[in-house]
Amino acid sequence: VALLTPSLAMAVGSRRYLYRRAGDVPAAEAALVLGAGLRTDGTATPMLAARVDAAVALWRAGRVDRLVMSGGGDPRGDEAEVMAGRAVAAGVPAERVERDHRGVDTYDSCWRARHRSNCHSVVVVTQRFHLGRAVYLARSMGLDASGLVAPTGPVTTTRMALLRLREVGAAWKALGEAAVWKRPAGAGTRPRGWTSPRRHVASGEWTAPARGPGRAGC
Repeated sequence: VALLTPSLAMAVGSRRYLYRRAGDVPAAEAALVLGAGLRTDGTATPMLAARVDAAVALWRAGRVDRLVMSGGGDPRGDEAEVMAGRAVAAGVPAERVERDHRGVDTYDSCWRARHRSNCHSVVVVTQRFHLGRAVYLARSMGLDASGLVAPTGPVTTTRMALLRLREVGAAWKALGEAAVWKRPAGAGTRPRGWTSPRRHVASGEWTAPARGPGRAGC
């Protein structure tokens, strides 16, 4: 039971911030869509596609101004680009979709949303088994974060059991990351006079959309 404590605590503690319908989610600056891997042919897995589609629903409902697609480290293709392409194909204007190519895990995605994309409020989009931890990490960084539950899709019982088991270890990892406030590898620093994400794009790792008048970040 002690082994499960962090995972259960994050799930229960984050419950009041989680929503199942896009129209019920409190308005925020951005939807933070977490990666879930690609198929062998480089297309989105059903789980990833469901996350992107849920974020598109948020945008259509007017709950967010833009979408931050955070994924990376998949040898089968550019995950953030695949996510962005799906959102644009669904009707979200390209200038409202941001790509974070270095969101290699949940902590890094949340850190980069706060410190590279300059977000202050987000709706984290992922499946329910993952969402409690994701919202916990986002809020531990000072983000005003809520979460939208994306459909799980066609997942076998065995696969879901493995995903939930993985969350047990990931929750302990999240506790340590939040406690020491680790800086992701390759995070870099903000140059003096930094005012807009568009001005400082390092090695193609991060692509920001155009901002509205007077907006310094998402």
